[in-house]
Amino acid sequence: MWVNVVAVVLVLAIISRIQSTWVEEVATSILIVLISQSMLYVMRNRRRVPRSKLYTLGEVDRRSMELGIDDCDCGFIGGTEVEQVVEESSPKKPKAIVSAPQTSSEQDEITTLLQLGCYVREFLAKPNFLVGRKGSTCPFIPTTLRRDTLYMVNAQVTEQHTVEDVKRLVREYVDKFETLEPRTGTAALYRTVIIAMPLVPLHLCHRYIDQVQLELKGEVLKKGMMIGENHLYNNGKGLHNDWYPLRTPHPCLALRHMVPGDLVFLKPDKYPLEVRREFIGSFVRTFESPEGRRRVSDKQLASAQADLAEIERQLKEKK
Repeated sequence: MWVNVVAVVLVLAIISRIQSTWVEEVATSILIVLISQSMLYVMRNRRRVPRSKLYTLGEVDRRSMELGIDDCDCGFIGGTEVEQVVEESSPKKPKAIVSAPQTSSEQDEITTLLQLGCYVREFLAKPNFLVGRKGSTCPFIPTTLRRDTLYMVNAQVTEQHTVEDVKRLVREYVDKFETLEPRTGTAALYRTVIIAMPLVPLHLCHRYIDQVQLELKGEVLKKGMMIGENHLYNNGKGLHNDWYPLRTPHPCLALRHMVPGDLVFLKPDKYPLEVRREFIGSFVRTFESPEGRRRVSDKQLASAQADLAEIERQLKEKK
């Protein structure tokens, strides 16, 4: 932007010194372009989502003690409705189970992240009869917690921001993902980033959470990662039973490494064939790589390759 400001000053100097009609016209045109670019830069950055600190959950715990924040009462997790679908027209939609932060202070920021930590520790990391199998609700979370590889950030997204603003923010964390510790070894596969958006109203989660997730899913998959959408109106079902485990106390998006079990999430009939080809193709490329082959069974990879071949066949028939 400062380059443009200097250029504007130089153009004005040229106009003031040279008494030539055609030079004045050219300089004026350049001046208009430079001013337009500067105004566009200002407008974009005025809407830019403020960047917040990225913490591990362990760091959140330590910082909360330093700030004198009382231990988070996780009892509200039990009040989350996870057995009924949320209808758009229903007057009985779930209400917020925790309050959105009132300020951008560090205390409010840490409190928000503690509340999401409750969801992770008291819901995802523990068994639930609705899951339909033994073990924790999310089988990877206990290890993630033990290794302290769960990262969280409180993103100050508001109604003043656009979907493109949020996508720009999420892309920054996608790019940052591989730089987070640990970068090597098995522990690196348990890295997860939760991008919390506590200021997004529930009735706009379809825009700032669901739409962003859907529009970025393809490019995130190409990097061997998954992106998940979480909020109280989420109707995404569990794998084994009809329940809705992706309802978090605050709206958020989650980034993590792709695992072999994710194949089931990439081929629902709700996606057009072209989209399924893109999604499953990313899965196959990820696990055909030398590093990926160590993490997937022959049967799982063969299943994905067969799915991809069948989609290719169907697409050829459509032509």
